[in-house]
Parts: sequence; C-alpha cells; structure tokens
Amino acid sequence: MTISSFICHFPHNISIFIGFYYGFLQVSGSGMTLGLVVLMMLSKAKSLKTIGRIGIIPSLFGVNEPIIFGVPLIMNPFLMIPFVVGPVIIAGLNYLAMSTGLVGLPLWESPGFLPPGFQAFLLTLDWKAAVMAVLNVLFMTAFYYPFFKMMEANELKKEAMQIELS
Repeated sequence: MTISSFICHFPHNISIFIGFYYGFLQVSGSGMTLGLVVLMMLSKAKSLKTIGRIGIIPSLFGVNEPIIFGVPLIMNPFLMIPFVVGPVIIAGLNYLAMSTGLVGLPLWESPGFLPPGFQAFLLTLDWKAAVMAVLNVLFMTAFYYPFFKMMEANELKKEAMQIELS
C-alpha cells in the first residue's frame, strides 16, 4: 500500500509494518506500559510511586526504559503475563478493526516517538485510529491492574519490613 494508491482510490490490503507496530502496539514503549506508569504514580508504595513519576514523561513519547529497568519488568513474576500477552491481544483486536474497515489502514511510515493517538492518526489519516490507540492504552491499563495490585501488595510488605528493621 502506498499513498498514491490511496489517493487514486485503489483497493488495498492491510500492511503490517513498523509504523503499525509503533502506532498501535508500542504506543508507550514495549508492553504498552503507559497505563502501568499511571497506576504506579497513584500507588501507595513509595518506591513504585517514585518510579512512576520518573517514567511518565518518557512513556508519553514511547520511551519506557525507566519502567522496564526501574521496576524491573523483565523477569517480573507479577507483570510478565500482561507485559507479554497484552500486546498480542491488542495486535489481534487492531488487525480485526482494520480488516473489517472499522479503522483506516496504514498508509505510510509515520514519525516515531509521538504521544498515544498522534502517531496512529498520522499513520492512517483516520481519527478513529487515534481513538483506537487511546482505547488500546485503556485496555492495557485494565489488563495490568490486577497484576499491579499484587505487585503493589508485595512492595508494601517489603517497605513495612524495612521500617520494622530500622
């Protein structure tokens, strides 16, 4: 699919390329962690709240290394399932939305590291794509929530034990 075929109204198929990946599947970095960052900012655990505050601005622009290495997310028994499975579910839902015509198809590569919704709009020139990208983040927030609460409870126990020891 190229922009010229779009302008000439030629039929086209779904093209899954790097723009689709960054525009819909890695909106706030690997694992779509923007919702997790917001949950961390609202956490009762001091350590998680601090990491969330540090990571919010970079996460808005698709850079979530402060979260990946600060939490850490890699090999985290609490967050491994939503980190790995969530983006796969999102990919299937987005593919379904595009294949049924609910959302416009990707036209070209858009610039990277844009806040959620902006890149999806530039990728498809469809406002519904921006809405879908934001809905992806909300879905991932809900998906992370129960796992985050388990991690937060564990972190609060650790913090309470440190207070008792000191």
